[in-house]
Amino acid sequence: MAYRAGSEYLADLRLLPGEDPLTPFAEDARQWVTVYTELAGFAARSLARLHVNGRLPSVNGDRDQLEARARHLEARLAFWRQRSWQLGGVEFEAEPRRLRHLGREVVLTRREAQLFAFLSAHPGQHFTAERLKAEAWHAPYLSEEQLRSYVARLRARLRELRIPSSIRSEAGRGDALVLDPEA
Repeated sequence: MAYRAGSEYLADLRLLPGEDPLTPFAEDARQWVTVYTELAGFAARSLARLHVNGRLPSVNGDRDQLEARARHLEARLAFWRQRSWQLGGVEFEAEPRRLRHLGREVVLTRREAQLFAFLSAHPGQHFTAERLKAEAWHAPYLSEEQLRSYVARLRARLRELRIPSSIRSEAGRGDALVLDPEA
């Protein structure tokens, strides 16, 4: 997604105070990922509560407004995730499964590419083995050993490319791809 110069175009994006889509700083982009992750999560939880309760205090137009706001927040989050990777010098092509970083390149296996695509779309968010198998690969039949093998192989690929990130595992929470300038 490219941004044209011009205040009227940027104003149409409904940016938050201080948000600069053209920032050259990776740390700023990572911070906006954090901000929009929280805001999008809050909007999603609010919508979930409305769907459970089946009503709003006022008219259904409020639900439509909240749904539109949630879509906007998700779009901003997707932008900042992509911008964060871009500013970090990371490029990923799902087909032909190429991962590049600052002039280095590897071709990932299909499962590695699926895992990277899924985790990089949700940086910093932990996923249990069951969720990774179901959501990253749509293959809940995979064994825990296969999952650990793919995670280990992807970790090795990230180290090989010297991408400033790591896959972190936490007991009870699962695995997360963490953007880490010191990695």
